[in-house]
Amino acid sequence: MAPLNCTKLSVITITGIVTQTFGLSLFVFGFFPVKSALPGTSGSESFFAPVCDFVRNLSDTTLPSDKLKSLYQELSGIPPSFDRLILMFAVGCR
Repeated sequence: MAPLNCTKLSVITITGIVTQTFGLSLFVFGFFPVKSALPGTSGSESFFAPVCDFVRNLSDTTLPSDKLKSLYQELSGIPPSFDRLILMFAVGCR
């Protein structure tokens, strides 16, 4: 095996640094994807204060779910990303 001189050691070191930088950036941008930012800035005008016109039992909902969904979209101004939420639990036996 040929002895390592300064030039070969420098090339190996630079190749290792470039490979690790590429691998780290691939991991970071793949595992933590960059979300596109919404235009504009958030300020006091984006906050809707809650209003309470009357007192009633909030758990007693008389509106169907599709009407509640459209009402929420109208009030929030933000469309939902998904239609449903699925929770999965894994139970192990011993």
